[in-house]
Amino acid sequence: MIKKQTPKSESDKFYQKTIKRLNDWLKDTFNLVDTFPILTYEEVMTYFINERPNDERIKKGAIWRQFLGNSVEGKKYHIAQVFLDEGNEIVFDKDNKLYGRQLVTNKLDDELLNIFAEKDLVLVE
Repeated sequence: MIKKQTPKSESDKFYQKTIKRLNDWLKDTFNLVDTFPILTYEEVMTYFINERPNDERIKKGAIWRQFLGNSVEGKKYHIAQVFLDEGNEIVFDKDNKLYGRQLVTNKLDDELLNIFAEKDLVLVE
């Protein structure tokens, strides 16, 4: 189940803290290797299921998107998927690296567009 995260709710602190931590992690968006012509809801959920680290602290995930601009193929997005603990904190491994991935896509499928709506951060439980 995906929940939309809104900065106007009582989750302001989580939203702001998460965006700051993601921004620290996402410094170099132009050297990303993983590029998807189209990113689908199924691919996002498959990643959360199949690539979930074996860490008992992980309880859910978050998807963050950043609009990078328009391209010939469509709107270009920077996408980050991270894993969260019970308190919605980003989980790091023993070397203080985030569990997750980041990629660039030229298009989001309709299901992902509907989930994001006007938001840039959604929780996946």
